[in-house]
Amino acid sequence: ANLWVGMRRFFSYALFLVVAVIAGWVWVNYQQRLALQQQQAPPKPRSLDRGLNSQAEGFVYATSAGDRTVAEVRAKNYREVKDPPHMELQEMELRLFHEDGQAFDLVKSASGNFYPAEGRLSSEGEVVVEMAVGGGDRQLQIRAQGATLDIKTGKMSSEGAVDFRFAQSAGLGTGQAVGAEYD
Repeated sequence: ANLWVGMRRFFSYALFLVVAVIAGWVWVNYQQRLALQQQQAPPKPRSLDRGLNSQAEGFVYATSAGDRTVAEVRAKNYREVKDPPHMELQEMELRLFHEDGQAFDLVKSASGNFYPAEGRLSSEGEVVVEMAVGGGDRQLQIRAQGATLDIKTGKMSSEGAVDFRFAQSAGLGTGQAVGAEYD
């Protein structure tokens, strides 16, 4: 009987020791994997500035009518401002597609603001407009200091200095103005 009690005690201690060794091994393995995972984790993004809904690199916004793209706004960087609601764009480019789907008017600026609800794009800096890119011989280029463009109508206006150059079958031409509207 004493042998039986001694063996039971030995096996209970041995079983406890085996369970403790396994639990210790699991704990060490877990800690090692957790440390490795934390080392390999990508850095946390910085929090948004106050007044912003979002910001990102690479921005594309397109509008269409049926199966035809009407306008496409692209930017290298953008920040969506809460109040007043608009997007601040860096290295922006707008393409206003003609009905043939091949030619488009190209508008570029280093920075500007996009108001999607109004369909309006504006820039206080230099704006370069190239008309009918990819669409024939008629070429027109407009450089304006500060401009506003209504994407829905394609009407552009500027109150600053405007230079324009055009090429047609009759030849080349240039002009300047302070303040202009183009439709």
